Amino acid sequence: MSEESLPVEQIQEGTVENDTVEDFEKQFPDVDNVGVAANSQSELAEDDFAAPQSAVAEGSVDEEAPKYNTQPSEAINQWRERHDLEISDRDRKDEQEKVELQEDAIKHIDNFYDEYNRKKQQNLDSVKEEAEKYLKERNEFFEQDNTVWDRVFQLINVDDANVISGRDRSKFKEILQKLKGNTSVPGA
Repeated sequence: MSEESLPVEQIQEGTVENDTVEDFEKQFPDVDNVGVAANSQSELAEDDFAAPQSAVAEGSVDEEAPKYNTQPSEAINQWRERHDLEISDRDRKDEQEKVELQEDAIKHIDNFYDEYNRKKQQNLDSVKEEAEKYLKERNEFFEQDNTVWDRVFQLINVDDANVISGRDRSKFKEILQKLKGNTSVPGA
C-alpha cells in the first residue's frame, strides 16, 4: 500500500509511513510557521543590488537571517575609479578635439575670405589699370597731329593677306595708303 491510499488517521497513529511524513515536514516546514523570515529572504533575492532592509524595520527580529556585506569590494571600487578616470580623460580629449576643430574651422573660413578679398581686390586693380591704360592710349591716339586716314591706317594690319574668305582687299589697302598723310582729302 502506498501513502496515497492510506486514510489520514492511519498516518497520524505512528506507522512507518508517519515517519516519512515527519521527515518531509522537517525538510519543508509549513509556510505559516516560517512567515517573516521567508518574506525577508525572498525580498533580498528579488533585488540583490538594493540596500538590505533590516528586520527591525519590518517589525520582527530574525536572528538567523544572514548578514550581507553591502559595501562593494575593493576590486569594484578600483574598477569604478579607473572607469571614471577613463571617462573623464575621454571627455577632456573630446572637448579638446572639439575646440581644436572649431579653431581650425575659424582659420579656414578666415583664410577663405582673406583669399577671396585679395583676389577680388587684385581683379579690381587690374581692371582699373587696364581701363586707365586704354583711356590713355585712346586719348593719345586722338591727340595725334595727323589726319583721320593716318589713324585708320594705323589701326589696320598692312601685312595681312590680301585675300581673305575669297575677297580681295589689296585695292582697299592701296586706297588707304594713298590717303595717308594727305590733308586735302575729304574727312581729313
